[in-house]
Amino acid sequence: MGVSTDGQLSFGVCFGEHFEFPWNTDKYDGDIDKWWQDVRGFVNPIESPFDEHGNYKPGINRDSPVISEYFSKKREWEKANPIPVEVVNYCSDECPMYMLSTKGISNRRGYPEKVDIDFLRDTEEARQVLREFMDQYGIESDDDACWWLSSYYG
Repeated sequence: MGVSTDGQLSFGVCFGEHFEFPWNTDKYDGDIDKWWQDVRGFVNPIESPFDEHGNYKPGINRDSPVISEYFSKKREWEKANPIPVEVVNYCSDECPMYMLSTKGISNRRGYPEKVDIDFLRDTEEARQVLREFMDQYGIESDDDACWWLSSYYG
């Protein structure tokens, strides 16, 4: 098993180790996708084929059509309601530290990525989206959004 080191260029705000985001609760277990569905009121019209332990409910198996229907409805909603930020781990799996980003580029070791200078200059909309998201959900930082060059080891 190898370890990857990814380069990341992200426009956003960095938060220190152990920062508590709204999705870092027992209810969401750090899963921003679950949190986003909840705060945006998503209710899947297809009943979950899984029990509270993540196992198939009685009468359902991996080939049951309800499973693809369930995930299809979830993907449709996610496509129509994208999360306006990305949570970027700017450290490692063992010592995660996160930033919220609204714009970025990443690459894997050995695969350089060309960066267009205009991509770096065009940040006003990204800054506004990030600020509105943070204000709406009570995420506080004294720092303004800027470009961050980081790596991820994991």
